[in-house]
Amino acid sequence: PDKDFVMDGLAVVDGAGAAIKLTDMGNGKYTFIMPASKVTVEGSFKEEFPDFPNPFSDIAPSDFCCDAVMWAVAKDITNGIGNYTFAPNQPCTRAQIVTFLWRAAGSPVVNYAMNMSDVPEGSYYAEAVRWALSEGITTGTTENTFSPDSECTRAQAVAFLFRYAASEAVTLQELV
Repeated sequence: PDKDFVMDGLAVVDGAGAAIKLTDMGNGKYTFIMPASKVTVEGSFKEEFPDFPNPFSDIAPSDFCCDAVMWAVAKDITNGIGNYTFAPNQPCTRAQIVTFLWRAAGSPVVNYAMNMSDVPEGSYYAEAVRWALSEGITTGTTENTFSPDSECTRAQAVAFLFRYAASEAVTLQELV
């Protein structure tokens, strides 16, 4: 889908017009068993957040963080935790904070050997951690662990932000 749109429906039919069962693989990917005839794939799309700029039921326009959250959504840095919820009072994990920074930098792909035993390849945060290590934004919690599920302390968050702003990955002008 184009930016700011999500899939609203997906249908696959065989040559006789019969619906083919789809399997949702997550992340917008579907599979089906190919029949011995041609197939037609039809998708429909809708605006991701029809009431934008506030797609969240738990963020009021008067909340102190509303403008910042809407900025982060518009920049594809976050889209909340699902079901039109942002969860403004939940703590963030180290993986989430590093992922926010990585997305703010444009989700760059880096060729960097990562030896963090607690960062599984394919996890939503693996490339973000790889990037943060390569940019010196983090060194992990030990020589070979990152502790992705640990709560990110205020001190860690500020250190990540400081190193991010000081890195070649971004200029302060880009943060505005």
